Amino acid sequence: MENYTSDSSDSDSSLRTLDLSYLSLDDEIMDKQFLNIKCPEHVDTLLLNQNRFTSLPISINRFISLNLLDISNCGLTELPNFWKDCPLTCLIAKHNNLTNDGLAKDFENLANLRELNLSGNRLTEFPNQVLDLTVLRYLYLGGNRINEITQDIWKLQR
Repeated sequence: MENYTSDSSDSDSSLRTLDLSYLSLDDEIMDKQFLNIKCPEHVDTLLLNQNRFTSLPISINRFISLNLLDISNCGLTELPNFWKDCPLTCLIAKHNNLTNDGLAKDFENLANLRELNLSGNRLTEFPNQVLDLTVLRYLYLGGNRINEITQDIWKLQR
């Protein structure tokens, strides 16, 4: 498996991308891969889309500088509150099997999140935990089974 970084042509670049997309990684393989990654604290973009895992491994906490996480099309059934002390600004979790019960109960550790994409999942209710995301600018919920939007949606005008 190759690790691609965007700084391969410019050693002074501050952006480092780890692209593990389209590798058919399952839960067990992914956890082992995360434990073997050297210097995860330097990765700020992690692309895991198009794999086969149902939940994120706990070892994802090693990526303490993560700004963007793409976990689209993986078959995720849960999205736990794993991002403590993580400066995540963009979370893309579209086209999974996420339900309201599978989402973290709060997003309190996502204080920097500006973009959240939960489109194409199995949400049936508006996820009220997004109302606490004070810097959120883009929210994508299309392609779910949401029939009603909370009256508190105005709180997102911040």
